[in-house]
Amino acid sequence: MAKLTPTSRITPIIYPPIDSTTAVQMNKADGTTNVLNVDTTNGRVGIGTTNPSDGRVVAVQSGSSTFSAHSATDAVADGVANVTSLRSVDLDASHWANARYDAYSHAWGYGGSATANTAMTINGSGNVGIGTTGPLANLHIVTSGTTNMGLSGETNTNGAEIANIKFSNLSYGTLASPVAKITARNLTVYDDGDYALAFHTMLAGSLSEKMVITNAGNVGIGTTNPTNLLSLSGQAARIIWTERNVTAATAGLNLTLRVGGAVVGGTNLGGGSLILAGGISTGTGTSDVQIQTCPAGSTGTADNTLTTIIQATGNALGFFGHAVAVQQAYTAVSDPPTQAQVTAIRDALINLGLMAAS
Repeated sequence: MAKLTPTSRITPIIYPPIDSTTAVQMNKADGTTNVLNVDTTNGRVGIGTTNPSDGRVVAVQSGSSTFSAHSATDAVADGVANVTSLRSVDLDASHWANARYDAYSHAWGYGGSATANTAMTINGSGNVGIGTTGPLANLHIVTSGTTNMGLSGETNTNGAEIANIKFSNLSYGTLASPVAKITARNLTVYDDGDYALAFHTMLAGSLSEKMVITNAGNVGIGTTNPTNLLSLSGQAARIIWTERNVTAATAGLNLTLRVGGAVVGGTNLGGGSLILAGGISTGTGTSDVQIQTCPAGSTGTADNTLTTIIQATGNALGFFGHAVAVQQAYTAVSDPPTQAQVTAIRDALINLGLMAAS
């Protein structure tokens, strides 16, 4: 027999005389406590167990939990046939966690039995599903089996969506036909680097864009390409208001439109104008600016009616209410006028703000 020198190398091969479930073992120094067991009959390895029957590689932490690896050729691995998987289970088998994959997807699960619930899946297309084993978007989330949310990127073509978040309820709509979505899209029909964030909601079964924020920071409601900081669709009459107070026995609260003003500490700087402008007319058409208020009515809870008190039409300015008093005072003037008649006209003009009270 040749003598081995300290620099000699060997390729050891260990094999038993016959195959068995405990063919090769390694024990602790006490000679009886097993730490490694090789089952050459079934091709399994046990760490901390001499019975690695639950997987190709089984590791058991004494008094605690089991970790096992399953081959794709196992008949059943964590409740699913013909997959490769890793499984962890506590000592009393009340809690399980699985990670498995086959030719089409990777899945992670948890639960109270070997057929653990699937918590997350990555399919062959790279889609990630949370709460679903069939993700239809780059990220597809299903909550309690009822609500869908999907995050996906789209083909970047002219005028098309480049990414979106879709929402649907399983009782109505799918990710392919959502009930609402938020979309990043090209702002124009040209792929010119101008992008917008659009919000879609469903009305009467039809999904459409309701609001958009452009790359310039403009917000459009009912219009897809707003040209000002806040643009509303001009296809219908619009009202901007505060909802009525719903607190019992409480009056309405103020709504203030105000210009910010000049920089603090500046000398003789204008404060900026508040401009109320009617729409642009054409030809002989005009537009109006009206100011309406609610005059006092009878004592009680009945609503009072809004009444126009000032109206600017074209280049004419009309006053209502106090202007009637001017007309009445003027009509009553005699020739020559009396002092009382002059005072009545003067008071009416002061009430209109057309004369200073002096």
